[in-house]
Amino acid sequence: MGWLSNIFNRSKNLEDVVDNLKNKLRKADERNLSLEECLVTKELDINKADKSIQKIIQIWKNINSSESLSKILTTIVNGLSNDLDFLYCMLFRIYSNKEGTKLKVSIASEVKYFNMEEILGNKLKTFSIPYDCKDNYIIQALKSKKIYQMDNFLDIFKGSDLILENNQLNRLSSIFMDREITVIPLMVQGNPFGCLLAVSLKKEVSSLDKNYLNLFAGQIELSVSMTKLLESVKAQAVTDVLTGLYNRRYFNEALDKEVNRSKRSKRPFTLITLDLDHLKQINDTHGHTAGDKAIASIGSALLKASRETDIPARFGGEEFAIIMPDTDTDGGIIVAERIRSMIASNKIEGIGNITASLGVATYLKHANTVEDLVKIVDEAMYLAKENGRNRIEIAKTQSSPGPKVEFF
Repeated sequence: MGWLSNIFNRSKNLEDVVDNLKNKLRKADERNLSLEECLVTKELDINKADKSIQKIIQIWKNINSSESLSKILTTIVNGLSNDLDFLYCMLFRIYSNKEGTKLKVSIASEVKYFNMEEILGNKLKTFSIPYDCKDNYIIQALKSKKIYQMDNFLDIFKGSDLILENNQLNRLSSIFMDREITVIPLMVQGNPFGCLLAVSLKKEVSSLDKNYLNLFAGQIELSVSMTKLLESVKAQAVTDVLTGLYNRRYFNEALDKEVNRSKRSKRPFTLITLDLDHLKQINDTHGHTAGDKAIASIGSALLKASRETDIPARFGGEEFAIIMPDTDTDGGIIVAERIRSMIASNKIEGIGNITASLGVATYLKHANTVEDLVKIVDEAMYLAKENGRNRIEIAKTQSSPGPKVEFF
């Protein structure tokens, strides 16, 4: 019977070999499956990275093409929700007024699945959170300069001025249930700007997604900084450094535009010019620094006396002017007297009181061309100097008839 035992042992050894081969094949299949899953994940990550790069290229194109800040930020917010794994994104910004400082929704992503304004009753833009609210995670993230993770979307409404009804709360809960929410504080040039809120499509935000969020948050901060820099450069190009008024270049362009507008509407505007009295004497007696102080004080008076629609400018030296749209002569005289009085009553340290001579002329009443208007208002200003200074003179009307004027 030894041969049977021998066959049995060989059979068992063969079975062991087969089982061993099966185990190796199973492990190989598992490794292949894991490798396939890894490759799929890597492919998704690569696609996501490519979309992210394309979106950043688009953002930079917008910045370089001088697109508005609002459009740039909208591109960033929509890029997160449309191209990456985020269901919904909101950008909160700090706003201050007489009522205090609040965090308000500046931009919200556009998504296909729901309409947030419909759910909230078109109140998204009016939704705000007081900056002194202690219970709200968005405020906490901004004040602490730390990233916050949330799992309940309704927490963003804590302490806000928006009261939601049960049906609205239920709808929001059904959309955002079990979604992880990331709140990233935004700082611009070291100062609090707002927060980026992103709701993930998944229950948990991956480390890669967090990196993308930080990357896009950085793009927001950079975009705001670049826009502020461009605005500053543009402002410097049209602003007189000493007084803060518009410079002569901007004034001439604005005067031409106002003349064309006045021609179309048949409505007048008034031009006031003024000249600092005795500037040479101030410079000779007290020095040029004192002269600069006197000039700066006139700029301050013009800014205080001007309305939002007025255009005050410094021509250069001691010469100033102000364009007053939709203003007749009587209105111009009132403002001119206010300016004259403010200048004369302001005592400047090291100099004392200064004065200015002013001329007033109204387009379509005193003159019908920009050249004549500038000429006669300057003549009126110099007449004020000849007649004793620290006074106002009205321009003499040109003899040629002009278009019919509507005064009010």
